[in-house]
Amino acid sequence: MHSFKNTARIAAFVRGFFLFLDTRNVKSAVLHGGENGFEEELTDVDFVVDPAGFKRLTRLVSEYCEQSGWRLCQVLRHEDTAAFCVCCPLDDPRCAVALDACTDYQRNGAVFIESDELLANRAMLDWGGHALSKATELKYRFIKAVAKKKDIESLLEEIAEYDESEIIDLKRWLREKWGRENVDLEGSALQDLIVGLHAETQRNLLLRPQKWWRVLMRLMMPTGACVVTGEGEEARRFCEDFSSLYFRGVVKTRQIVMKDLSDVVRTKLVITSCRPGKLMRMLMRGNVFVASENESFEAWLQKRVMRREGLAHN
Repeated sequence: MHSFKNTARIAAFVRGFFLFLDTRNVKSAVLHGGENGFEEELTDVDFVVDPAGFKRLTRLVSEYCEQSGWRLCQVLRHEDTAAFCVCCPLDDPRCAVALDACTDYQRNGAVFIESDELLANRAMLDWGGHALSKATELKYRFIKAVAKKKDIESLLEEIAEYDESEIIDLKRWLREKWGRENVDLEGSALQDLIVGLHAETQRNLLLRPQKWWRVLMRLMMPTGACVVTGEGEEARRFCEDFSSLYFRGVVKTRQIVMKDLSDVVRTKLVITSCRPGKLMRMLMRGNVFVASENESFEAWLQKRVMRREGLAHN
């Protein structure tokens, strides 16, 4: 849990980022929340940007971090049109937040709602950023529930938060975009609608070259890391500082084996007190951090991102 000081620091950083995007002529909108200026416990912020802005997203995030006294430490690309950018202040890796960007909202290659539609009729927030319009927000939340086959009870609670005019607009959208006539947003009818739309939007990922390209990039440039450090307090500090947000879990091991290589590919943090042999270091492709030989781990992560994203001269 963030301290009050860190909560305020993260909120200021996130607000400043969206204002910075405006100065770079990039249209953006928070996908949900943000009305209170992010003055709350916050780990990640979901937002949409226009396609041109997304193409230079990591450069924009890096530039903003540099002028704000922060650093970009991780970029995780979980979809063709999405990127999860983990940032922290230069002096405190525990005060971290992820800027989770998308253009078109898609899952597993299926596009559910395009960026132009998400950004249409944006609503201005009191602190200067933008959010989705209420009607668009309902469409986004509904189609996200379809993508994840969400439980209808929680979806019904979400729908109840909106005005009748916004619900009517959702039904019109479902008719015009998805061919669903006389939509009933209650009980078993809603369940059937969710299941039917989910099935309709499934794609054969094996036929998508983008999927295989992402897999190849993860193999060539894993987003996990192997940390060689002392036992006890030092290892515990790495777990506490970097176990969440930066990575998708922590693995502690005495000796590096092939399984640990696959963990690094799967964006896990592997912590060991035993230096890997030459073969494993070669297979890890430069993703081994030896605490006794390097500067801070977060600085090492930043350099890795800068190199991979072509930002070395930013």
